[in-house]
Amino acid sequence: VPHNSLLFLWAFAGPFGLACFGAFVATVVAAAIRLARSATDPRVIGLACIAGMVVVKSMAYVYADLGLREVRLLAEIGALSGCIFALSRSGQAEPKVFGRHV
Repeated sequence: VPHNSLLFLWAFAGPFGLACFGAFVATVVAAAIRLARSATDPRVIGLACIAGMVVVKSMAYVYADLGLREVRLLAEIGALSGCIFALSRSGQAEPKVFGRHV
């Protein structure tokens, strides 16, 4: 077992599994950025910023160690990504065009 979770994922899930995982991470970070830019509630903006930073921090940890084998890290990413997608679907994020609400 390599001490790099991305190599571990590539070895056991193949290139398609690694690409799907990368797409999931990119989608969560993009959704967090979109929510932080379009939300009006400071608490939602803070949660979106924290969620994006935690996912990026987790990927840095996964690159250097066996982070994908720890349940705590996976639960953290799952809970925060669920919050981001639920808030973006619930209407908390109002779309803005040039600073005005549409």
